[in-house]
Amino acid sequence: MTTFAPPFRPAGRPTTPMQAVILAGGLGTRLRPLTDKVPKVMVNVRGEEFLWYVVRWLERNEIKDIVICAAHLWEEIARRVNSYHQPGVTLRLSVEKEPLGTAGAVKNAERLLEDEFLLINGDTYLPITYGRILSRWKKVREQFDCLLVAYSNREKIAANDTAVDREGVVTAYSKRSGEKMQYVNAGLVVLKKTVLEAFPADVPVSLEEEIFPELISRRKMAAVIIHERYYDIGTPERLKAFEEYLDRHPEAIARGIMG
Repeated sequence: MTTFAPPFRPAGRPTTPMQAVILAGGLGTRLRPLTDKVPKVMVNVRGEEFLWYVVRWLERNEIKDIVICAAHLWEEIARRVNSYHQPGVTLRLSVEKEPLGTAGAVKNAERLLEDEFLLINGDTYLPITYGRILSRWKKVREQFDCLLVAYSNREKIAANDTAVDREGVVTAYSKRSGEKMQYVNAGLVVLKKTVLEAFPADVPVSLEEEIFPELISRRKMAAVIIHERYYDIGTPERLKAFEEYLDRHPEAIARGIMG
């Protein structure tokens, strides 16, 4: 199994230049009333919107090309993106006219995408060294179309949803069959753009319900197992857990990122 350095050691440069795509279209219904007027990724956490914690960690990992896929209340994200100024970093916004699902949102941004990219859940903070993920991808990219980062779930923070065989290939993925699974999706995959080619534009498509099963059926989805936990803000309880993480790691607070 792959292990990673603790958070906030110098991340170092990725072994391969890589673009990051952040899914930021979630409604955040379980966080209401915090999300009545702002999208989930813009919920304020310890003085800064959550999205900038994700962006800051990408910057620490020398990832300089970032695309944000937005839908619900996208104007709030656009307002902040337009005021973002960090030398050497390109931050662009892709907006859905209608909600298109997790994969449909990426398809909608297709013109902005590189041939391979990191795809990140915008409500999830994963403080690991991305260079380790990209080193693994470099070894398997000729055989696979996707690399999923799977958490060992030793803290039991969510129901398991991912099964992986001894060869490191994902054999099953389901949010509804946790008893058959070993790991949990940590909210980060490396994906080839060609995976999107079969899907029409402007049609809702789910990454979890349509893309993953198709890749799994062809044994084209690899996994890398991590033991560092992720933090998401999908519920008030999980938001509190991230706040407690920040209390232990005040250096992670993203103040000043907007320049």
